[in-house]
Amino acid sequence: RTVTSRNSTGALQDLTYDYLVLSPGSNTNTFGVPGADQHAFFMRELGDAIALRNHIIDCFEHAATERDPATKAELLRFVVVGAGPTGVELAAEMQDLIHNILNRRYPEVDPGAVEVYLIQSGNQVLPGWHPAMAAQTEKQLRVIRVALRLETRVTAVAPNGVTLGTGEQIQARTVVWCTGVKPAEIMKACGLPATRSGQVVVQPVAPGALTPKAFMTSVVLSENTCRMSAPTIGPIK
Repeated sequence: RTVTSRNSTGALQDLTYDYLVLSPGSNTNTFGVPGADQHAFFMRELGDAIALRNHIIDCFEHAATERDPATKAELLRFVVVGAGPTGVELAAEMQDLIHNILNRRYPEVDPGAVEVYLIQSGNQVLPGWHPAMAAQTEKQLRVIRVALRLETRVTAVAPNGVTLGTGEQIQARTVVWCTGVKPAEIMKACGLPATRSGQVVVQPVAPGALTPKAFMTSVVLSENTCRMSAPTIGPIK
């Protein structure tokens, strides 16, 4: 049992193993929406959060002296795409930053002009969660003035906003993409059986079974064989 890799000099080398665990990580899934990779913020690492915070502050800085109403509205409108746990938390934290800090520091900005949109293609926030939890979350989001757009798809992202499936455009200088992840691109080169979405197909894991020699972390496992109650790794078929 060997794995072939390429070292820092470019030479190929074979590594033998007793057990192999593949943990390639994941990439943000934009579902092929035009402009998402180029114009949207992603929320995966600490650096992403810092960059977004600084951008929001810059928007207020510019809006405080902007005289054109249309440009000022774009600067003060923020769009979060995807109402899973990341999108929900981000929208709430953005409102907290805006209304508890930035509105005080920039009295030139009308608080009523600031808008935070949360767009979700499904019919509830937190898809897959218990409906009662989703309903309570939706209620709280409306209380803090997050504008929810459910059953709405984003079909394009531009430097100054998004286009929805209805053809409507939301003009905004800030778009944050929080629609989930997909397997890392390196998995395509591994030649493993995979689903159409790129998830590797694994065997069900029997308690205590250690016969398989290669395992895959759950971030890229097929949903057909990996359930919430299953271990976080599974043997490759």
